[in-house]
Amino acid sequence: MRILLAVSDRDLLKALETLLKADGHEAPTAFDGVQALAKADEAEIDVALIDSGVSRVDIDALAADIARREIPVVLMTDKALSRELLEQETPVAAYLPYPFEPETLRDVLTEVADKAARQETFTAGDVSALCGRFQL
Repeated sequence: MRILLAVSDRDLLKALETLLKADGHEAPTAFDGVQALAKADEAEIDVALIDSGVSRVDIDALAADIARREIPVVLMTDKALSRELLEQETPVAAYLPYPFEPETLRDVLTEVADKAARQETFTAGDVSALCGRFQL
């Protein structure tokens, strides 16, 4: 899987990159939101793993921009997962609260990638349905 990793803390960025690569993933990295947008344009990305504190771009705008490219966004956050956070309009496929174990990261990435893979478009005549999102 090709996972875009956007984290402003260089130590955390390197640790997550090492973990993802050890698991067999490609992990293009970005140190800020501007770099993340550029990397999302450069290559085919399966999932974007983004720290909520990423710099230079508003996190809601960054997540929306990446989601518009049909790339699922996993948002790593130090905020407690509250109803208020989950009801925000940020187009996030999953939240990953800090601190997390490597196995939790693996589970979330697998779940998000599987969900995205099941979202196939079926067309019959003038009707198009996107399976998994229940849109007609």
